[in-house]
Amino acid sequence: MKTSLAAPRARHPRFAQHPRPAASRGAPITLAAALLGAALAASPMHAATAAVRGGVEFHADEASFDAALGVPPNLTTESFDGGSPVGPFPTLCGEPMGSTSNDVCFAPGQLAAGFAITSTSGNGIIEFPPAFLGPNQATRAVGATTFADSTIVTLEPAADAVAANVYGGLSGGTAVDIEVFDADGASLGTTTVTPAGTRDNAAFFGVTSPAPIGKVVFRAQNDGGELIDDLRFRAAGMLAPPGVAIAFVPAVVPAGSPSTLTITLGNQAQPGVATLTADLDDTLPAGLVVAGAATSTCAGATPDANGTHVILPAGAQIPATGTCSVSVAVSGATPGNYANTIPAGALQTDLGANAGAASAALLVTSTGGGAFPPAEDFDGSAPPALPAGWISSDDGSGADWRTVSDVADSAPISAHAPERAFVADFTLETPAFTPVARQNVSFRHRYNLERRFDGAVLEVSIDGAPYVDIVDAGGRFGSGGYGATLNDASNNPIGGRAAWTGDSHGWMTTVATLPDAATGHTTRLRFRTADDASFVADGDNGWWIDSVALGVDAVPPSASVAPASLEFQVDEGASASGSVVLSNAPGSAPLAFTIETRSATHATLLPYARAKAGVGKATSTRVPATIAARALARPSRAASPWLPSDAFTLQLDDGSAETALGAGDSSGEQAAVYLNRYVASDAMTIHSVGVYWPSGDGDLAGLQANLVAYYDADGDGDPRNAVRLGVDALVPIARTGNFETYAVDFEVPAAGDVYLGFVDQWALAGHFTPRLFPAALDESAPQGRSYISSTSTPPVDLSNLGNNDITGTIGDVEQGTLDGNLMIRAVATGGGNGGACAGPVVPWLAASAGATSVDGGASTTIQVVADASIGALAEGEYHAEVCLVTNDPSQAVLAIPVTLVVGHPPAAACSGGSDTLFCDGFESSTNPNIVAGTIGAAVADSVDGSAFDFARADYHGYDANSTGDDVNLYDLVGGPDGDGMYVYWYGDVVPPAFEALVGGVVDGDGEFAVLHAGDTIGPGSTVSGASRRLGRWVAGADGYLGIAFYDEAGGQVEYGYLHVVTSGPTGFPAQVLDWAYDRSGAAITIP
Repeated sequence: MKTSLAAPRARHPRFAQHPRPAASRGAPITLAAALLGAALAASPMHAATAAVRGGVEFHADEASFDAALGVPPNLTTESFDGGSPVGPFPTLCGEPMGSTSNDVCFAPGQLAAGFAITSTSGNGIIEFPPAFLGPNQATRAVGATTFADSTIVTLEPAADAVAANVYGGLSGGTAVDIEVFDADGASLGTTTVTPAGTRDNAAFFGVTSPAPIGKVVFRAQNDGGELIDDLRFRAAGMLAPPGVAIAFVPAVVPAGSPSTLTITLGNQAQPGVATLTADLDDTLPAGLVVAGAATSTCAGATPDANGTHVILPAGAQIPATGTCSVSVAVSGATPGNYANTIPAGALQTDLGANAGAASAALLVTSTGGGAFPPAEDFDGSAPPALPAGWISSDDGSGADWRTVSDVADSAPISAHAPERAFVADFTLETPAFTPVARQNVSFRHRYNLERRFDGAVLEVSIDGAPYVDIVDAGGRFGSGGYGATLNDASNNPIGGRAAWTGDSHGWMTTVATLPDAATGHTTRLRFRTADDASFVADGDNGWWIDSVALGVDAVPPSASVAPASLEFQVDEGASASGSVVLSNAPGSAPLAFTIETRSATHATLLPYARAKAGVGKATSTRVPATIAARALARPSRAASPWLPSDAFTLQLDDGSAETALGAGDSSGEQAAVYLNRYVASDAMTIHSVGVYWPSGDGDLAGLQANLVAYYDADGDGDPRNAVRLGVDALVPIARTGNFETYAVDFEVPAAGDVYLGFVDQWALAGHFTPRLFPAALDESAPQGRSYISSTSTPPVDLSNLGNNDITGTIGDVEQGTLDGNLMIRAVATGGGNGGACAGPVVPWLAASAGATSVDGGASTTIQVVADASIGALAEGEYHAEVCLVTNDPSQAVLAIPVTLVVGHPPAAACSGGSDTLFCDGFESSTNPNIVAGTIGAAVADSVDGSAFDFARADYHGYDANSTGDDVNLYDLVGGPDGDGMYVYWYGDVVPPAFEALVGGVVDGDGEFAVLHAGDTIGPGSTVSGASRRLGRWVAGADGYLGIAFYDEAGGQVEYGYLHVVTSGPTGFPAQVLDWAYDRSGAAITIP
């Protein structure tokens, strides 16, 4: 019987004491009762922004608080988000909570120094995960566990400013009294804040005081509990180092016109002068240049500004408790949005370095008519008037496009068109402008329109021609494109067109590139919303537009490397180094890259435990895979991918998506594997994968997805017994509301099923907020070939889909409530030998660079080291690749071949030497009874491990139901012989007459032997069938494991071996390279 240990599973955290809702003091009420209790009505918040009492100033909004602190404010901020991962429920933490905490919530040093949080009774502090109170709770919140207790924040050393966001516990609208004490315990004053509305809305509290603040006590008035987050304080006794702030004035200028860049150095917290100990060098972003002489109010040094650098030399002084600044005119010749950042630590003084980065953006617009003017936020208009030059349609009822002040993205004004229950058609035209090459327009908008019947579109007119849809005119959406196609049977004036429709669930960003035909021509844009004669969306409805701005598309990065390959020759145990230069084409956007080193072997099918069940079905009620239906996209307008000759497209969708899918629950998003199943009639190579990224429920842009591929030789439609092809292919999401195509190189080895798709990598840990819905679904004519694989407990298993307890077609997982085709496509060609960078990681090759991105026109050097001592490489020739994963759209992966020759190896096998066992297939030409083959795969590092059946030549994961396997290698922690690799010989499942004859060859000490060339395994060998540790097979073992096994087909004991290589102190990682046995039952000699 196989030796194993059953490890207890981790439990979800539970309360040691349940929180209490609004009730009489001390009444023991459960969390469930608290959650079901009615929220109290909201009370009015402070009418004044600040209240002064004896020198103590209370602030009811952040603007008043920040104004009292000065710039930079030099605050210590604690959001409580840096601790241990939290589950979907609150967690009871110890007290005091602070920088020395060491409990289930925080480890020492995870919280900022300078404060401690306690409760009145000492029953502990409770931590609420983000969004537990509701969607407006963005970060963790903490407070006294017992609701009747006060939450006490002690500051040491004392502070002169304190702020926090305050929640009324589990009761919305609960007023919270806050009393402030000095360092000696004397009260400095009391204020009250009342969070408005639901319990997930927090009220701001701030206080500044000339007397040092030693303690702040928070107490809910009705014992409903209070919680705080985003605690901020400035310790009077902990003098904050100088800080930096930067600004452009004006922040928007035409190309070639100057803007004044001001760098402000603050020293408000220090009683002494701060002297720069090194030059402060602000390097302007590429495209901006200095346009005048620099001036400074800082004593001690004269600033220098030229080219792209603004420098304040060492020796400059920042006055005590004050600020000074450097100002210089800058300009840009090319339209664009330029972000200037001074990183943390850039300002070096004798009183310390700046703790936080400072940044500001300058928008450079086109000249000669390429402006609206360049940006319009509608904030200069008095509602309902529109800005000058903007033209609204007029339906005669006064209900048309107008400015409003109740909803805005950039407060306080936006433009709005209502939704109507009758046929309506409202348009808003921009002023005329003349686009430059690659001109784009970005805008923020939100909409709530009757789904599929009312909608909104963006149109363009060039040189006075009739307005047409921007996509039909040759433009494209970079992100935030249309959501769905409107019903063409309605009486909506734009029925049948792709449009934004449904509920955007808040503000979203859309970026649209104008048609090439518009370049240099008089152009207008038109925002158009139209309704049919039926219903309107619930709640506030219509279309809101804000923050409209012109920009210019960046030139995509373009990577190149030199040299194209590397070769090294070293003695055994020695190392050598070299380098390659990675360059980005001039004028290109920054090139981001990561580095891996991998074997140059072709893609290997990584085996694992094989599921014996039939077609994958949902195995439990749909809990994590919650499906949301909302507005999605029109077909792709993305640039066409490179198509090799004789390529073909793999596609299930019809180009129109109606639904977005996402796994998770109220606590946030949970990662899942989204796959389409395609049938391969022969070997093929996948060259690219295209994914439609939906827009409208949060912003996917900037996140990373993981492209995955699986192969199933038996073609049974069950991905649970498919094997993964290749390795992680992390790709950035640069655009939404559109297809995005990525270059890949997945080799499909033979005929069978191929599963292609992606994983929402950002949500692997679960509970990701805001919850996103990443998979676009075409609901038309479902083919039953789109799958979801998820798990009730994160993370989802990417290597073995059979380990995920929810795997099946969308129709199965959704139990018939929803079905469709995922918007995942691919381009492939027949045949192929596997792609670059598809092999396993190799330890002997290392590569590193001093940067992770390369600006346009720049380069970086990648250092490469080949070390034969790692893994004790024997004499021979080794091949690997330095793999650069980039954001170059035409070269997602750059592979640099590396050859390492160790010593002076003999001629390769099968080139005329004596070692020809595996050269002519599975049977030896000299002895037809010898059956042999290669495996070339890792031993699964788990308590199940990997098993092998000699007669079926089947290497796979351990299956407890299998009685035909012959040997099982596995990793056991805490086994009877200690930690390490153990073996199971299946002696308890063979006929009793053979039980004592099967097992492994042992040496004179009774240990399983490490055999070598020339050794013989046969009837004369001493074997043991004990299931125990392979004591000889520790780090660096490279040899043959001799085996006597029972052949069910032949009804006899036969003899063979496995070639095994181990590493690490316990034998893992380990690989099985090849195998052989004699099917006649005779002895076999290792060649």
